Amino acid sequence: MRMASTLMFLAVAISHAWSADGFDKNCVFAAARQLPVIQGTEIKASRIIPDPNSLQPGAGNTRFVEIDVAAAGQTATYRFTCLIKETTIHAILLGMQ
Repeated sequence: MRMASTLMFLAVAISHAWSADGFDKNCVFAAARQLPVIQGTEIKASRIIPDPNSLQPGAGNTRFVEIDVAAAGQTATYRFTCLIKETTIHAILLGMQ
């Protein structure tokens, strides 16, 4: 009985960890780790933009992440693509505006 409840808990935890909302949050954190380290940098906002191509059958699970930052009196928006491979999330910098 105890083993069954432990397995049930793990199944629920894993499914929640990779739900759409959990995936989006983890993508933002993965992208934020890629930001340049500048003293006083402040993240002002973040946005998740679904990749329309990822809705096609067989396509990977990808999102675009935009992070607005302010540092040294300047503002910028960094854009990343975020994809999941097995249990790892990769955030790749696409550019800065």
